[in-house]
Amino acid sequence: MLGTIGLSAIMFRNVLERRRELALLGAVGYDARRISTMIGAEASLLVIAGVTIGSLCAAIAVAPAWLGHEGSGPGVGLALLLVAVIVAGMVSSLIAVRAALRGRMVAALSSE
Repeated sequence: MLGTIGLSAIMFRNVLERRRELALLGAVGYDARRISTMIGAEASLLVIAGVTIGSLCAAIAVAPAWLGHEGSGPGVGLALLLVAVIVAGMVSSLIAVRAALRGRMVAALSSE
């Protein structure tokens, strides 16, 4: 649970730091849906790449223990955990984008 809160906070901070960029995109004609899709696609790529690389590194790290002791591999619990991390990343990015787009974009643009 704490990891999900941390992930949400990081995504929220990332989107808020990019408010000027989002305001500029809105000023040149991007609507809120297109901006949300763009941020969602970026978040998806980052979350899936992170989970994939992290899983590969973890598998390499524990492979000797699995092979040496003839232990069983990860079960359904690990797969559910990975799905939960991906879902948490996507939900937190959606919350962050909605919060950023709900604010005053004109003020963000004027500070640019």
